[in-house]
Amino acid sequence: MTLSREKRRERLSTEISHDSSTSSRGHLALIFVLAAGSFFYVNIGSQLYAVEIALAFGLLLALPSHSARPKLGHGLALGMLLWTFSSLLSDLFVANETLNLVKGVLRVLFFATDVFALYYLCFGSAAAVLALWWGIAFSGFLGHVIQPPFAAAGEPWKFGIGLSVTLLIVLWLAQREHGRLVTVAAFVGIAGVHFALGFRSMASITAICGLLMAVRVGSRYIAGPRLSRVRLRPIVLGIVGIVGILALSSVYDGLATQGYFGAVAQSKAAYQAGGAYGSSFSSRNEIFLSLQTIAQSPFIGGGSYSVATAAVSENAAVLLNNLGYSDVASRLLEGAPAYHSEILGIWAENGLLTLFFWLPVGALLVRSVFAVVYRETRLAPLVLFLSITGLWDLLFSPFGADRRMWVAATIVAVIVARAQSAMPREERNASDLDHHH
Repeated sequence: MTLSREKRRERLSTEISHDSSTSSRGHLALIFVLAAGSFFYVNIGSQLYAVEIALAFGLLLALPSHSARPKLGHGLALGMLLWTFSSLLSDLFVANETLNLVKGVLRVLFFATDVFALYYLCFGSAAAVLALWWGIAFSGFLGHVIQPPFAAAGEPWKFGIGLSVTLLIVLWLAQREHGRLVTVAAFVGIAGVHFALGFRSMASITAICGLLMAVRVGSRYIAGPRLSRVRLRPIVLGIVGIVGILALSSVYDGLATQGYFGAVAQSKAAYQAGGAYGSSFSSRNEIFLSLQTIAQSPFIGGGSYSVATAAVSENAAVLLNNLGYSDVASRLLEGAPAYHSEILGIWAENGLLTLFFWLPVGALLVRSVFAVVYRETRLAPLVLFLSITGLWDLLFSPFGADRRMWVAATIVAVIVARAQSAMPREERNASDLDHHH
């Protein structure tokens, strides 16, 4: 029999509280401190993060005493190994600079260290996952004060504190396990704030989260046991998501060009939305660069930290010009922008073998979205937000050094939350006790 909303909230809140009480306070504090300090780096030709050095040493020390602990999975480990091999192969094949070759290998090794170390720290504990993400949220605020990104000076909400504020709200929703309608309203509300303050990508992400949480509310009344097995569900949700993004983008373009969101947003909208398909086509125009580069060298790639060739940039500029995006095309020819997609960018740099890691990660995130919408999932608002953000970044964001910790923590949080959701309550509690004592 389905639990009432009040009983379900009480049960999940009690389980999370039990996690916190049975978990070592020192262990949770360590996770929080490590995550809160994840913003700090030194620049030695590349960004070297202090927390990644600490995690690497900790992992080396912990591995011998944790040999009996369940492993993260051979699939992810094999994918990372193939990515490392492909990085070396592509750099040697194209005779890449030695510095870029070393940075390419270290990028994968540090990322792998983040994933495995965080998994060992958080294994079997929803409280540990919460401590990790509370720390990352505070890291965003600390970084904005101590080491602010250059772009934050002009747009402090978008490139500064906006993501951290959103994460705090999501953590509050996940920690207290509020009613589903409250969660829907919270996601929709923060989406409106992001739109008003010019953080369009995060507005789209949170709006999608609100939409999916609304579907989650309706699924218990509408779907029923038969419809829940319909294979067209993923296709329907995918279409709804795409149409929703395009509609939101169109609404934003119209309001921004009329000056509703300020002079900066108005100028940017006039620049990006001047073509045939609005800003939804031009705002991630770097994807054209990665796709053309992949078409030229799909198996080897252009080498770590490579950029599109002049010919590729010119071809993309011609396409944009033909569609009416003359300003965007001109800017594309002025420099060599990064490939604006984790999966396509890494493929363009290091070749086809990298997909053995990134495709399974994408599948993991998609499965997590459907688990939240149609099943009872621990930390549901957090898992949904991280999964949608992860899918967005997979398609539309570069894999920079500042994203390694975030992506690694996303993978760990999703795996731990889904594993906990599949366990009976007694086993969850026993797992937590066994892990920390």
